[in-house]
Amino acid sequence: MKIKYSVLKTRFGAATVGTTEQGICCVLFDTDAVSELTRRFRPAELIKQEEPLHRKVVDLLDEWPASADKAAALPLHLMGTEFQVAVWQALLQLKPGELSTYKNIAQKTGRPTAVRATGTAIGQNPVAVFVPCHRVLTSSGKLGGYRWGTAMKALLVEREKLS
Repeated sequence: MKIKYSVLKTRFGAATVGTTEQGICCVLFDTDAVSELTRRFRPAELIKQEEPLHRKVVDLLDEWPASADKAAALPLHLMGTEFQVAVWQALLQLKPGELSTYKNIAQKTGRPTAVRATGTAIGQNPVAVFVPCHRVLTSSGKLGGYRWGTAMKALLVEREKLS
């Protein structure tokens, strides 16, 4: 498998966008995203090459949340365990501005007692914003953790509420 990736500037900071022939496999805001790509997608061949779909991702991020409906049509290539993909698919059912809990997402996967495992899968989501893990809160309504920082999670949630 080949993954073409580029590091591009967005309104949320630098983002590494990776795509396969099937679609977007990652949108990462990590500072060392290339190491993550190597670790996560081993033994894929990584090719640093900007693709038109990468630019489209950046354009949608720069318009977020107004672009959320357009983003739903993007081709995704979700790679993970069966459980992780089930969790990420459940996240994709959340509409902009709609919030859920880890428990509710666990229930949607058919594993209602797997709340911690659901949280772990959410934290391992490699497609920031477009697989909307930022829309998941704790049962008490608190933000909880977020891979790219709770400040970014709060910003995304607030902007979606206002749109």
